[in-house]
Amino acid sequence: MNFNFRNLSVFWLPLIGFWAFLAVIIVSMEFSGFMPYIPIIIYIIFTTLLAYNLKSEITGSKFDDITKVTKSKATISCLLVSSLIVLAHLFIHSIPTTLSIILSLVPFVIYIFISGLFSFSNEQLLEGYKARSIQRDFSITARESWGNYIEESSISLKDNEDILLEINRIKNILDYSSFFRSEKSIELLTKVKATNNIDDILLILKKVR
Repeated sequence: MNFNFRNLSVFWLPLIGFWAFLAVIIVSMEFSGFMPYIPIIIYIIFTTLLAYNLKSEITGSKFDDITKVTKSKATISCLLVSSLIVLAHLFIHSIPTTLSIILSLVPFVIYIFISGLFSFSNEQLLEGYKARSIQRDFSITARESWGNYIEESSISLKDNEDILLEINRIKNILDYSSFFRSEKSIELLTKVKATNNIDDILLILKKVR
């Protein structure tokens, strides 16, 4: 753990202050046996993990900003619920110790579930982002390749009016058509570059939509 002053003041001092408050209460009470201390021990361990994870989520997490904020709110909620449970255990003596132990574990179970859910969600977001990045890079390459071909063909095939019409049409849709996000665009480009037959070139260019 990196306990620099900023992390200590933001993430740890409030928690340490509350622990000190609990310690004062515990000292003034007389517990019979070890069992009543178990919910308190669980609380201290759990809140330590929560505080550390909250710091990691905010300062060093690879989650996107929306996921960071949502997960941080869930972490703080679990921290607050856990604190209320340990206070209830200390002040409401009618609550059985066994029930307090069970209740003190509930926020931990919920936090594990939420963390797994957010991790899965973040993985899906990252996979989607990678897929979109690949598609975007492919589209950029396809449009650049077609742009170069159109520029060259508008000069080398300038005497053919029908082909020039198709070249101008493709030039107008080059930046907007979803066709250039598909593998078919590269397949047609490869075919049109491989032939010198005017009719074949015209036929291929007409397939570009």
